[in-house]
Amino acid sequence: MGSGSGYRRFVVSVIGATLKVLFWCILATEFAWLVLGAWAWQTLLSTLGQKGAALVHLLILGTLAVSSSLLVAYERRVNTFNEPEREWTLAETLYAVVLFCSLFFGIYAFFGWYYAPEA
Repeated sequence: MGSGSGYRRFVVSVIGATLKVLFWCILATEFAWLVLGAWAWQTLLSTLGQKGAALVHLLILGTLAVSSSLLVAYERRVNTFNEPEREWTLAETLYAVVLFCSLFFGIYAFFGWYYAPEA
């Protein structure tokens, strides 16, 4: 166990921290988008158009799906109890639920964007 192992562990922890910051920022952006859409939908539509608003939401959900899937893989990989039969941690479960929801609503957002009328 030389200095390369410590450096690798440091790089992996920095990548994990970066992914977590990205995840929480995108999740906050999704909640802000939902609040903005509920509060000022007509203003949003007049600014971006229906197709543009749907595209922004689709991009937010896609980024959220990518970041949460990377975090699920990261958490499964770095856990010291790396056995297939072990139970999931709370963090892994949270990231997996967000991944499922973002994929589910992302499909809905995709069809909302694809079939939106041109402005």
